[in-house]
Amino acid sequence: MPIPHTYRVIGKIGAGNSGEIYKAYQINLGKYVVLKKIKTEIKDFLNNRAEVDVLKNLRHSCLPQVLDFFEADGDVYTVMDFIPGNSFKDYLDSGTVFEEKSVIIWAKQIAATLGYLHSQKPPIIHSDLKPGNIMLTPEGNICLIDFNISATLDGDTAWVTGYTNGYAAPEQIEALHYNQNELDHSLWKTIDARADIYSLGATLYHIMTGRKPKPDENGNVSDIRLTGIKINDIFAHIIMKCLEPDPNRRYQSAEELLNDLKNIQTKDKRYKDLCAKQHMAYVLVAGLMIGSAALTISGYFKRDVGKQKNYESYVRQEAQCISSGDYQNFETYYEKATDLIPDRLDAYYQKALALNKQQQYGDSIDFINKVILSNDAILKSGSSLNDIYYLLGNSYERMENYENAAECYKKAIDIKPDNSAYYRDYAIAMAYTGNMEEAEKALETARENGLDSIDIDYVEGEISYNNGDYSGAKDIFADCIQKTDDDYLRMRAYIMECKCIDGQDDGFSDQFRRKKLFTKINVYFWAKLCYTIGRIARVGRPGRQI
Repeated sequence: MPIPHTYRVIGKIGAGNSGEIYKAYQINLGKYVVLKKIKTEIKDFLNNRAEVDVLKNLRHSCLPQVLDFFEADGDVYTVMDFIPGNSFKDYLDSGTVFEEKSVIIWAKQIAATLGYLHSQKPPIIHSDLKPGNIMLTPEGNICLIDFNISATLDGDTAWVTGYTNGYAAPEQIEALHYNQNELDHSLWKTIDARADIYSLGATLYHIMTGRKPKPDENGNVSDIRLTGIKINDIFAHIIMKCLEPDPNRRYQSAEELLNDLKNIQTKDKRYKDLCAKQHMAYVLVAGLMIGSAALTISGYFKRDVGKQKNYESYVRQEAQCISSGDYQNFETYYEKATDLIPDRLDAYYQKALALNKQQQYGDSIDFINKVILSNDAILKSGSSLNDIYYLLGNSYERMENYENAAECYKKAIDIKPDNSAYYRDYAIAMAYTGNMEEAEKALETARENGLDSIDIDYVEGEISYNNGDYSGAKDIFADCIQKTDDDYLRMRAYIMECKCIDGQDDGFSDQFRRKKLFTKINVYFWAKLCYTIGRIARVGRPGRQI
């Protein structure tokens, strides 16, 4: 039987380790929901298993409500609430920097939610915790999405059917590699709640530093305190304990982790010293005048904290407007942020990004050069400019000014030399300038820094294309189209395969393929550029998702 008529499918919005995800409208309930089509290997476990009903009984403010299960055309679907807001991946991709105190609050919420999932009978292991699966709601709270349905099916452990590189625990990766070669599902390896704790540590590491952790050959991740960020020592210790490669050395439960998160301040030596100083000041300060002065200073401090909090809220609203294509309201938040604190980089970066996303590449270049890089107050504020140079390079690249693009990417690399994405785009820009030796060198560095294998394949395709190997490049891009889950990378691979076909012009079959590719490209553009709030944007050239 097909999907019930009570569901009007809007479109595919993603894919997780346990299945494909669609947005739909539930006609009877009168609201949007998420339909998740469960992978075949997981569906086999669901047959004759009453335990799946435990998901329908979940009630937690940081989890979507599981509304129903149904079968359609041989596939099993779960129905869940649609959660408004943006994922942390959206914010990280747009260059948002988060305050440590906010991250600690969210870490407590996530740990508490994991504790709730793990306490179910049988326990539920999320198994794919990462920034893309954590939503930040308009109210400022988190919501975990896309937890693994198979995690309810084997006592205290969960079947491993996938993982996300950079966030998965070592034992989860090992289990998947084993399971892929084992036909007898009863012999499959499983994971427990400690794998979720590792993934939370990796997620917090990414949110705090702006990059995914990169384990060495022994599974150890470089201490977060060595990355150059300012971080509370106790919070840093908690994150690194979560990232222990040996699960026996991690927190053994989400409750244990939550307890340490709740007690960060009391365990922090600096906090204790501050308390001692405050107590001494309380004993010594007895005069009314001094008390009044203290109140005045406290008032100034509270106003400053409130100012910073409002500013960060405006910047988050900017990022949400970019994500939804609401550029009219974006300008309101941009003006509020820059009026409030005119010498901080964050709001200006979002403005340059908004221009880039609207394919106004020339305007983005002018804005960065004239407003940001010429502003002494911003330059003296100590803000890191690597993301600005990367965005500037991207805008130059979209204008096909590859020499300036390469120069900007190189500046971003000089500031932050461990970001593999910078090397990737630097390699592509160098290939287009004809400097193949430097392009290959940059690609090799990207490999060493852990660039995803599909991204590496794509760059090799670009290099092959610029070397005139159209046939080899075409095969690489076709393979990328099949393997990637990234809509932007797939779209760009479509375009490059068309260019390879133009370079070859091998006959009718290739031209037929070219026509199909252009159809897919057009569909992609209309999906991206047709806004849902009463207006249609003009169709322009593609811009990279930063």
